Amino acid sequence: MCLKPVNVKFLSIIPFLIFLQVFSYAQEKVYKIKAGQEIGDVIPFSEVYKYPTFQFASVLFLNGGEGNALLNYNFLNGEMEFIDQNGDTLSLADERTIKYILIDKDTFYFDNGYINVISSYDTKKLAKKQLITLVDKKNLGAFDFPVSAGTENYTIYQNVKLKVKADVTMKLESFYFIGERQKFYPVTKKNILKLYKKNEDLVSKYLIEQPVSFSNEKDLIRLFDFLKKIDR
Repeated sequence: MCLKPVNVKFLSIIPFLIFLQVFSYAQEKVYKIKAGQEIGDVIPFSEVYKYPTFQFASVLFLNGGEGNALLNYNFLNGEMEFIDQNGDTLSLADERTIKYILIDKDTFYFDNGYINVISSYDTKKLAKKQLITLVDKKNLGAFDFPVSAGTENYTIYQNVKLKVKADVTMKLESFYFIGERQKFYPVTKKNILKLYKKNEDLVSKYLIEQPVSFSNEKDLIRLFDFLKKIDR
């Protein structure tokens, strides 16, 4: 397994297209960080990661190889991490060579970030990407480091030691995707009709009769169950 060190000293910026905002589903976790505080003062270690402890995981690669490690998913930087024998935090490298990762009962794919499958059948998948994002874009420059980010980008701060210079708000958000094998697309009516072209009329009728919020997980699971029934 190829590994790379996580740089804990510098700001990590991961850009995301603005359309992700339309399909985000706000979680209960909202973090208000006051000027002078470090991110880690408000977002505790237990809430930076998906699991309470690093979990035994199997990593399967596209070339048929397999590796095992204790992994955890970091909501701040969107990476799979583990702690080595020296106590350093490392993250998986060469993510595009990964077929999928199994952690506990979860399955993660990598497609411009790690995506967690919440329902699947055959080669089709419904999945979500979770990230702690900066909500108050007016304060994009309110950090000790210069920030280069336009209005079309999300900015993810991986350094919990980063001290803010003005009040900011961050929150845990979920972004939903529908996938075919290794490829995933944002959940939209257009993308659903594209993947289920042979049943376009049935899908269109369902969306009219059973309105679906593309940012509501329960609605999406209900829709995905319907798609499974008609996809024969």
